[in-house]
Amino acid sequence: MFIKIKEPVIKWAIEYSRKPLNVIVAKFKDAEKWEKESQDITLSLTKAKSLASFLYVPFAFLLLDNPPAKINLEAEFRTINNESTEEFSRDLSDTILDMKSKQGFLSEFREENGYERISFPDISKDSPKEIMTLMGLAPGFQINNRLHDPESVFAFVRQNLEKKGFVIFKSGIVGSNTRRKLNPKEFRGFALKDSYAPLIFINRNDAPTAQNFTLIHEAIHLMKGDSN
Repeated sequence: MFIKIKEPVIKWAIEYSRKPLNVIVAKFKDAEKWEKESQDITLSLTKAKSLASFLYVPFAFLLLDNPPAKINLEAEFRTINNESTEEFSRDLSDTILDMKSKQGFLSEFREENGYERISFPDISKDSPKEIMTLMGLAPGFQINNRLHDPESVFAFVRQNLEKKGFVIFKSGIVGSNTRRKLNPKEFRGFALKDSYAPLIFINRNDAPTAQNFTLIHEAIHLMKGDSN
């Protein structure tokens, strides 16, 4: 069985993969011709699936007449030294898209099943005591206190936030692909606003105490309703 891939779609897939062309050519010797020439290509089903997997592109996208529309990837980030992030790696962008998909499903489910919109007290003045109470932590609690087991602290804070409607994910890979590890130097975590399913993603590859700080940091952004 063979399938035809439209010229703009194959060019988009090569660009979207962000892999150097010579790396793609080493796997698919005709890739340079696909990238330069203005014509559709025909591949066996097996080879097309292999190409989609190699480029980290959903196979169904290769069957489109035109490339998919650009997707908004805005999110509230925490990075090393809180530096701004404008260029997303494929690993990060794919993780955001995966989380947006999960968030959209859960948000729709909650709304359709009568869940109330999630709201928080006004914490615009950054009252430490009020914020700590919302987290379930005693005033004066220190994340990096050696007397506290970081994983136990994370589980405790996570449980309290989830009781308030937060959706919290923690992973060190893209989806279920163990070969695509998330780089904590690019991002430690991010948050996605939503009235029914505010979501926080934590990079598991970061240091345990840093994961706790990121969890609280992003939760405060969502509580304050900060714009992206």
